[in-house]
Amino acid sequence: MKKLSEIPEENKAPLSNVHPLLFVAMSLLVVFFLYQITTAILVATFVGIDMSYDVESIEMIRLLTTFAQFMFLLVPSIVLTMLRGDTIKAGFKLNKPPLKVVLIS
Repeated sequence: MKKLSEIPEENKAPLSNVHPLLFVAMSLLVVFFLYQITTAILVATFVGIDMSYDVESIEMIRLLTTFAQFMFLLVPSIVLTMLRGDTIKAGFKLNKPPLKVVLIS
């Protein structure tokens, strides 16, 4: 597997040169907007602004929340990771913490 520095400039991912802090801030803004604002618009559209607490409204809110968690939290995270130039496996890799850190926490 080639390192990012060995890949020709025309084959690099669009967000590969973005500073990590800027990328994190941008990712948080995108995910926040999609999840909070877009989900609120969907709920208001399908359930209504007055939101009566009957069984149908509650079931619709749960369904929309489940949909929104996958579409507006998971999918943008995967897409942004791929735009950064990482594979899904490398981008979401979890490392085992040292035993000292586990004991302290």
